Order: sequence, then C-alpha cells, then structure tokens
Amino acid sequence: MLALNSAINYTKVHGLEKRLVILLEKPEAHICPFLLRLLVNYIKKASQKVYIVISTHNPLLSTTIGDEVKNFKVYYVYRDENGYTNIAELDMNKMVKDLITFEDIMSKNPVDVLREYVLKRL
Repeated sequence: MLALNSAINYTKVHGLEKRLVILLEKPEAHICPFLLRLLVNYIKKASQKVYIVISTHNPLLSTTIGDEVKNFKVYYVYRDENGYTNIAELDMNKMVKDLITFEDIMSKNPVDVLREYVLKRL
C-alpha cells in the first residue's frame, strides 16, 4: 500500500499521469483479509493516475476490484492444447448477465470459459 502511494506521488511530481505501469503479483498474499478493502481503495486511487496490472488467484480480490475500479478488465491466462500460454479478455457484461462470479470462472474447465466468456483473444 505504501508502494502504491509512493507511485502516485512519483507520478504527480514527474508528470507521468497515465504513462506509468505498476505490476502487482498477488498483492493480497501477505495481508490480513480484513485489510483487503483498504488494499482495494489504494488500488482504486492509484488507478486514476497510473495503469495497474494485477496477477491474482483470489476471486474475492477480483470481485472487489471489479466493483470499485472503473474500466476494469479481466484477462484469462491459460495453456492451450499444445502447451502454449495464451491470454484472452473475458466479457464482463456476459459474466454479469449470467451471474457468473470469478470463483465460478476459476473452477471451470478452461475450454468452457473460452467458449462462453471470451470477448477477444490477444
């Protein structure tokens, strides 16, 4: 959370609004679950100044960020039948319409996820 705050200040001082990318790998890994909302608030605040890429396996974090952050996109990383790693953007509108949660997506067979909820493959 301190790093996100520092990034916001650095961005302001150096005039880098929307030109800086922050990568967070499992930011929820070492915090108490009660602080998850605080983490999301910091991510929300930082996302107004910088681009943020988050890697997580936590459906609660994904859902909470999705509820709070504008222009939130979800990318599904998977291995294809040849063993190659691929990325596809999920269709959030279809997920909402079908009442599918991130937990549902994470427990589904990748073939089903790709067939039902891919907006575009990258």
